[in-house]
Amino acid sequence: MNAVDALSGYLDRCVRRLRGYIWLRGAVLVVGTALLLTVAIAWIMSRIPASPGSLLAERALLLAGVLTAAGFSSRRRVTREAAARRLERRFPAFSQQIVTFVDREKTHRDDPFLPLLAEGALQNAAAFPPAELVPRWRLTAVWMTLLAAASALLLLVLT
Repeated sequence: MNAVDALSGYLDRCVRRLRGYIWLRGAVLVVGTALLLTVAIAWIMSRIPASPGSLLAERALLLAGVLTAAGFSSRRRVTREAAARRLERRFPAFSQQIVTFVDREKTHRDDPFLPLLAEGALQNAAAFPPAELVPRWRLTAVWMTLLAAASALLLLVLT
């Protein structure tokens, strides 16, 4: 495997890790919104007499809130360029090598400068694995938040 393919694989692993993290955060946003709106609607329903119109309005409010949260959570796309910029911010030792590589790989795949750039960036990549881009504790915290919110929502829906 040459340096260009190795660095490309490294970037792909970084993109997958970021996409997974952003997807999880979006799921937390949607489930958390549904949970908060369910609690608010249940509180409102206990205060006013239920009628078919009020039930329809409450369901429409819940659906609108969840769809809005889903829209906000799905608007962020993770591309190779975004991952490269985030890598550069988190690990300044790359000194714009990753961003330059992504730009040149897209437009000038046969550039003789590209393998040299990739070799230099791979040396820095060895010191900064993709797992450090989004730390394990952060992924665990998001998973636990998602599980807690989904469990609470399920408990409310079933009772």
